[in-house]
Amino acid sequence: MQEKDIKAAINNFSKMSNDQLMAELVKYMAAQKQKDGGAGMAKTIERIKPLLNPEQRKRLEEVLRTVAQGS
Repeated sequence: MQEKDIKAAINNFSKMSNDQLMAELVKYMAAQKQKDGGAGMAKTIERIKPLLNPEQRKRLEEVLRTVAQGS
């Protein structure tokens, strides 16, 4: 991913509500799970966890449960 792509993604995601962001995360994680059995998803989660505040971590756990139930 190039710098311009990253800036475009940040601009796009910064306009979303928390619910919209969570919905996008669920879609991404479900796609990753189908693609590689969850290996990419696990790496992504470990990379973003340190960047999250406690409320966001709680929401991430909710998303993970949602994705797990969808299997």
